[in-house]
Amino acid sequence: MLLPFVRQSLLGLLLALALAEPALAGDAAFDNAVRFLEAKVKDDPDDIIAQNQLADRYLTRLRITGRMEWLDRARLATEASLKVGGAPFNTAAILLDARVALAGHRFVAARESAAEFRQHKPAQ
Repeated sequence: MLLPFVRQSLLGLLLALALAEPALAGDAAFDNAVRFLEAKVKDDPDDIIAQNQLADRYLTRLRITGRMEWLDRARLATEASLKVGGAPFNTAAILLDARVALAGHRFVAARESAAEFRQHKPAQ
């Protein structure tokens, strides 16, 4: 049994997330940014900045909706970015790879990607 103040804090956190996150899911600016980035990577698949931003937005959609299709899209965008260039040139994609693995409950892969990221960015 949770202590009353812990239970109340958890309920407050869940309520805050429930109120804040759905607004983002249907936000026109967010949707427009995703469409823009999708068009950009379609025209130039080697644009790692757009691929990385797109993967990040797909992970946000996954977190908001819980729909696994967004995880698959984030994985594909991350893989495309890593295919263009890995470390030390594209450490953002390595970190995204860790986030995608973590979201997919592939904890060993997430740890390995995070360790690779730390090799190239030890101060972060």
